[in-house]
Amino acid sequence: MAGVLGVVAVGLVFAAIAVPFLGSASLVIWRAGRLRRHGLATTGSLVSLPRRSRSGLYSAVVRFRTRDGTVVTVESTLTRRRGRLRPGDRVQVWYAPEHPHNAVVRKFDTGLPPLVFLSLGFGVTAIGIVVVRSLIDRL
Repeated sequence: MAGVLGVVAVGLVFAAIAVPFLGSASLVIWRAGRLRRHGLATTGSLVSLPRRSRSGLYSAVVRFRTRDGTVVTVESTLTRRRGRLRPGDRVQVWYAPEHPHNAVVRKFDTGLPPLVFLSLGFGVTAIGIVVVRSLIDRL
């Protein structure tokens, strides 16, 4: 009985690590894809790049104008390294016309970062499956 509980505990530890990676990455990828397919595209101006961590990651605060002329300011969901972007630079934004604050900023909310998180989640899941499987085989 103790062996089974140990296997379950190990499985739960791997799941606890993998689920946040898989869930957050999936949500960001789904949201960006949905807005790119069903939202409106526009060009916004990078207002600022507030630093969000000690490791040098920044979010993007972007101001853009909707089709009806409303000025909207949004902050990117994800963070990234500053790179070559500077306040005043033009960036592409996709937004939901009925809720323009629901927006994604190209180069921040799309691309490689969500895919890295998704890959990490799948990697931890795969390792967890292998470990749990080998523990079950030993029972």
